[in-house]
Amino acid sequence: MQTISNILIGSLLVVLIGCSEKNGDKNEQMNVDEQNRPVIVVSNYPLLYFTERLAPKAEVKFPADDAGDPAYWKPGIDDITLMQKADLIILNGAGYEKWLATISVPSTKIVNSLKGMEDHLIKLDDKVTHSHGLEGEHEHSETAFTTWLDFKLCIKQAEAIKDALIMLTLSDKEEIERNYISLKSDLNLLDTKMQAAADNYKVKTLYASHPVYQYLSKAYSLNIISEHWEPEEMPTEEMWKSLSKKLENDPSDIMLWEDSPLPEVENRLNKLGLSIVVFNPCGNKPESGDFVSVMDSNIDSLF
Repeated sequence: MQTISNILIGSLLVVLIGCSEKNGDKNEQMNVDEQNRPVIVVSNYPLLYFTERLAPKAEVKFPADDAGDPAYWKPGIDDITLMQKADLIILNGAGYEKWLATISVPSTKIVNSLKGMEDHLIKLDDKVTHSHGLEGEHEHSETAFTTWLDFKLCIKQAEAIKDALIMLTLSDKEEIERNYISLKSDLNLLDTKMQAAADNYKVKTLYASHPVYQYLSKAYSLNIISEHWEPEEMPTEEMWKSLSKKLENDPSDIMLWEDSPLPEVENRLNKLGLSIVVFNPCGNKPESGDFVSVMDSNIDSLF
């Protein structure tokens, strides 16, 4: 009996040791995988969304998150250090990253998602200086930069990111390609849906609270007149008079907003015959949902 017991105990120890070694090997492999994850820095939320969908194994950093409008973000010392150590720095382009000229990062790490698409960019006729909430006074750039509101151009940006990721991690090429096909399909659906929504406004003028819809206007043949109003501020009487005068020449019943304006602003707009439609450009990470769901909701609001 003692011999049998010893044999059983010995067998159990062998099994336990074997399991322990396997678990150890597995944990060790997980640690290695964690260490080998590429670190990628992006400059706005659309780029974050595209990159995470294309390369879920990567560690994607969005340092401008929770810092107001990413287009007017300025990197601190820690942010610069992060970018200098990152494997890739993915930019929107079109003058979006104003901070780029003020810091030093290796050009070999930089991916301009609009490189080669300069002919598709919209040049602005003038600069407008104004206050933008807590970010203070600033100028809108000479090039419109919310390029991702043209979903066809958006697909091109995603494709540029895909190509850069494949060059960085050749071993994941097939997975990244599959993910790109899925992402492209979703963006194509948004494009088709937006085209259908725009058909309702072919002979109609739309107003916008802010000049961020240039690519939406151009891609989907919308006539959009932009103001420089902020959702958290009451426009001055001079701004109200200017809008009223424009409405006399170009009547409309819709005004696009990046976010819901103050109730008193909405009430006064309603008296002018304008209904509020929130069309979130989604440069920042949304509180709920993701890029595709937010854009889908934006488009639904136009039907």
